[in-house]
Amino acid sequence: MKDVELKPDTYIEELPFHVVSDIAAELNKDDSWLKIAEVLQNALKEFIFREEAISNMRRSASPGQALLDKLKCHNLQVQQLQNLLKQCQLFSILNKVVTNVPVEIKSPVSDVPASVKLGETIDIIVDVDGSPYPECQWYFMGTPMPQHTSSVLTINNFSIGDMGEYFCHMKQNLKGKVKEYSSPRFILDVERLPPEIVVDLSDVELSTGRELVLTFEAVGYPEPKDYIWFKNDEFFAKTSEPTLKVVPPILTPGAAVVNEESQKKPSFCLHNNEDFAFSASEDKHRLNLLSIITEDALMREDRKPLQMRSKASLPAGTFIFDSELQMRDTHEDILSARNKWALLVANSAYKHEGKELYTPTKDIKILARELVKLQFRVMMYSNLKRTEFINAIRLFSKFLHEGDYVVFYFAGHGFINNGIDFMQPLDVRLECVPRVENVESPLDELPCQEDCITTTYVTNIIQDSKPALLFSIYDSCRTQLSCGIKCPPTIETHNCALANSYTLYATSENYSSYEMESSQLESSLLMKHLKDVVGKPIPVEMLGQKVKESFYRHCNEAPDQIPKSVCDLALLRSLADPSLPLESDIEDGGVLHTWEMLGSVGGKIQAHVRVRNCDIRVNVQCTQEELANSQPFQKGGPTWVISNCIYVWITLTHNNEPFDTRTIDEEGLDLIIKFSTEQELHKELKGKTSPVVCSVDGIQSLKEYLSLDLRFVCKGDLLCQKLLNLQKPSISKKFSSNNDLS
Repeated sequence: MKDVELKPDTYIEELPFHVVSDIAAELNKDDSWLKIAEVLQNALKEFIFREEAISNMRRSASPGQALLDKLKCHNLQVQQLQNLLKQCQLFSILNKVVTNVPVEIKSPVSDVPASVKLGETIDIIVDVDGSPYPECQWYFMGTPMPQHTSSVLTINNFSIGDMGEYFCHMKQNLKGKVKEYSSPRFILDVERLPPEIVVDLSDVELSTGRELVLTFEAVGYPEPKDYIWFKNDEFFAKTSEPTLKVVPPILTPGAAVVNEESQKKPSFCLHNNEDFAFSASEDKHRLNLLSIITEDALMREDRKPLQMRSKASLPAGTFIFDSELQMRDTHEDILSARNKWALLVANSAYKHEGKELYTPTKDIKILARELVKLQFRVMMYSNLKRTEFINAIRLFSKFLHEGDYVVFYFAGHGFINNGIDFMQPLDVRLECVPRVENVESPLDELPCQEDCITTTYVTNIIQDSKPALLFSIYDSCRTQLSCGIKCPPTIETHNCALANSYTLYATSENYSSYEMESSQLESSLLMKHLKDVVGKPIPVEMLGQKVKESFYRHCNEAPDQIPKSVCDLALLRSLADPSLPLESDIEDGGVLHTWEMLGSVGGKIQAHVRVRNCDIRVNVQCTQEELANSQPFQKGGPTWVISNCIYVWITLTHNNEPFDTRTIDEEGLDLIIKFSTEQELHKELKGKTSPVVCSVDGIQSLKEYLSLDLRFVCKGDLLCQKLLNLQKPSISKKFSSNNDLS
């Protein structure tokens, strides 16, 4: 792996892909990744890893890559990664993450005298920073200590011979120049210790005529020299060693009497199962409830839970416990979701010439509107780079629980290779690959597979939560990459099959998918046929069938685009099935409460600016992206859509009235609006001003808070400038790092 000069505050998600891959490969060696995972599992609050997450990494084809992907979701910086590698003493990897920082000895800052107990094991530690990490060599009394070449020196079973001076000598090769450093001295002495018996005398049995030898172990400093022995509390002997030999032998005493331990009484336990069974010892008690309700009464039943109190009298006492029964019609098994979620990703602004797409960002808004009507909570992203794509999937997965309904949708460029579907992020690289069948023909520019994300990867993350339904839609090409190109060794395989999934592909293997051929390009062909049926209360298998039938009836639009579906659903579930959240989902800390936190983009922000002699009040408010024809779900009540695009409303008032620019200049003013996302807008203000609405996208890439720079300009002269901090909008890096949703 090549040494690459990096910056300490660079996020690891911004590192070149080959650098991350090389680090991952090093982490895979000797299970080095596991050392970091275990440290994070037990220590740092910000990156708590559950055992299940570690198990999933272990099953991954590249655990090191899986670990780095997890850390990217927490916006880990290069410097933090270096600290982790140092803490885990993974110096071979640490010296590959070079930031060219000179050595700094943080501790100790001066000589350290210390007293150590005899027999104790101690660590002498030099806390040193620097990149590349320095070579270390420990010295004792001025002599090098072979094989002690880390920043930690361990001395086992400290003895008198270990007393003396220690220091660590370090060398750092910084940009070709070797610099040397020495730590302060550690001056170790033996702690004065009164004599202490560490291994006491033990009983012995002897036969007549045998020699008696009694031995114990004692420590102390200075070392004990005289040992006085007593028999029946009277002086018996004095020795210079902790050993006593006695002749003639002592007779063997009689055998000791062992009292039988009384048996414990059987314990009592109480079970609160569906059939109200409880048990004490071997006795079984069961309570069965039979309730008969007429069909008319059932139609009027509001399905509120039935509260029950049960009382059991037993010799051990009286037990009272409460239970709750949910009434349901056994004649018809009504399917429902716990909660309903959707993750929609649309990539269109590809940088390579001729690769731009026009409809994906329109398509996700169409689909989001229909899903919101079905009361799906939608997370909507557009134009994601690879790491942003992974972060979006990870963040989305934190809301999922067993029994949920989940929709995943991707629109953008894709391909298939060796039976595996790939989705292309915005920053995918193109590689020049020679054509196998004709070496003289021009090179093909093909997307780099390592930069792409497989559909299997997404499915595995979502399926970890065991949803009741996973409905996946892939609106991308599935053309074959190349028969001669192998898949990367890190490709994931499916972890499980839960009989809960239905997948709809825009086209079949080896075929392309198309945008609608019109001047306006309102949607892709798939969305054209999907939008009219996705909201119908029909099973998803029938939904997919209707899409395919609609394509068949309009086959002249794109004869070679034939949608394909894959289904392993065991139950006829519909996207229109009701959701029945648990009470724990709604309360503080619950998943729906957390969703509202993520969707919050703050309240109104007010500021005052003085433009010449006029005091102007600036009111700024951020809102989530709105969807056409879904206003009933957008205003008041729950947050249904969270997007990486937000709206910023700017209102200017003077004396509680809309600001009139004619008080400054008859010809008006220019307002320059610049956001920390590097978006800039110019507005001409003439007469009384109305609210200015700005669409700010790319929120997921924000490293810090979203800031707004307002500049009032008159005829080229800057009259006033005001910088406003808009706090932490949803799904930005700053929000994620300060609001742990794990």
